[in-house]
Amino acid sequence: RVIELYEGQRKFDSWILKLYDNSRELDIWTPTHSKERMFFVSYPESFMEKREKPGKINMTTQTGSDIAFRLSGNGKATIDWGDGSKKEVVTLSKDGCREVKHNYPETSTRTIAVSGENITALDCKGSNLTNLDVSRNKELTYLDCSDNQLSYLDVSNNTTLKELWCNGNYLTNLDVSKNTLLTKLYCHNNSLGELDLS
Repeated sequence: RVIELYEGQRKFDSWILKLYDNSRELDIWTPTHSKERMFFVSYPESFMEKREKPGKINMTTQTGSDIAFRLSGNGKATIDWGDGSKKEVVTLSKDGCREVKHNYPETSTRTIAVSGENITALDCKGSNLTNLDVSRNKELTYLDCSDNQLSYLDVSNNTTLKELWCNGNYLTNLDVSKNTLLTKLYCHNNSLGELDLS
């Protein structure tokens, strides 16, 4: 485990580095040189789950350059990029996804808040997300949060969800018992011990 402290701030980042690929059955341990930050958390952001979140969708990312994600729905959506820059307002369409982009000049942990009355689709795959909260977005029918660093995902409030892509994360549990309209589910390349689709 790596712990990175911020000088003069009450803040730290922490993550796991995988040092070996292994086969426990054959007792073979092969060194790996992966730099991937696994199970990334940041204090205080990752430890404030009970705090009222500012947006209908809240994402925490660790990035030092561009970030992009796509939204669709009706009406307008407001994006607070979490770095003090001006909030961005975009007009959504249910016929196609609207891509929004932002540049962070330095590597840091940022919490992005997205607000809107009727956001029905979110595609945030490959955005270096360590946390994603869509619990207040009950209109969501499509979610693609694949290829991120999520160890937890709660979709219990997203009862209109029809398609979910959450593959390529670090999920150890996934509860889709409330998602009775779900027709497509992609959850491979995680750490799920079981999956109940009954």
